[in-house]
Amino acid sequence: MKKKRGLLKLAAGVLLAGVTAAVFSGCSLSKDDIELLDEKGAKEYVSQYTDTWEYLGCDAADKYRKTYSFTDTEMGFDFTLISSVSGEGMDGTTFYYTCSNRCDWQQQYTEKVSDSCRAQIDSICGEKDADCEWGLMDTNAELILYMPDDIDLRTETAFYDSICDTVSAADPKGKFSQLTLYVYSKSGQSDTEGSYTKEGGYVTSDEALVDSMLEKAASQLDKNNSRLTVIKTEKITRDELDKMDIGQVTYYDPLFVGYGDEFTVMYFRCEQKTYKAINVEVDDRMYLTEVDE
Repeated sequence: MKKKRGLLKLAAGVLLAGVTAAVFSGCSLSKDDIELLDEKGAKEYVSQYTDTWEYLGCDAADKYRKTYSFTDTEMGFDFTLISSVSGEGMDGTTFYYTCSNRCDWQQQYTEKVSDSCRAQIDSICGEKDADCEWGLMDTNAELILYMPDDIDLRTETAFYDSICDTVSAADPKGKFSQLTLYVYSKSGQSDTEGSYTKEGGYVTSDEALVDSMLEKAASQLDKNNSRLTVIKTEKITRDELDKMDIGQVTYYDPLFVGYGDEFTVMYFRCEQKTYKAINVEVDDRMYLTEVDE
């Protein structure tokens, strides 16, 4: 019987491999099937970044790669757009090819903005003995602040506003209008660490995590968020989590990665029922179960 099962598994594996190969060969494209951006397409592509571009020419071109050069007349820097063929696949095997377009305008613009206001940001941070870390910002810009341990991070909204306003003043194209400040204590021990935006104010990491868990719970229950009411939350350690019978678990933090060995258990009500959720993943879904009152 074992031998028969083994043969069946082998046959199924061969069949699956054949079907997989057929699927990929059916939709695959060779390098020669790919059309790179022409000059008109390149100009249309960079227009999504800036309307003050000037075309400088095509620096290099062959069958599988074209490099276009532009300058931003308002910002005063040059940037490039590379249109090239890229292979897609897995385990070192290419199944098909696509056209990949990469423009470095956003990076150049970010550096221009940060360079023009970095000294002023550093001066503002110096008044609070805070450190500012600049990352590569995109249209959802972000800065990381490390604050002294004796400060309640929730109360420094005027300080956060001054940083947002400084970046905004150096951002003539308004690309960083949704600036987010991620705020941490220098020791990494404050329970008020979180993020700040001018639109949403200050939100602690725990508050954001609970909000994220509520969204996931509502989605899994196919309910509107307004129907879910949090009863209480509590923290458990990885050791406590390992003792729970919750099947195959892949540990993850839905938001504000970095909790390490600490997880959040959330109890909530929805339409006369009580549920428990934990910010871990089970079979690609957040752990969620109905519990007795």
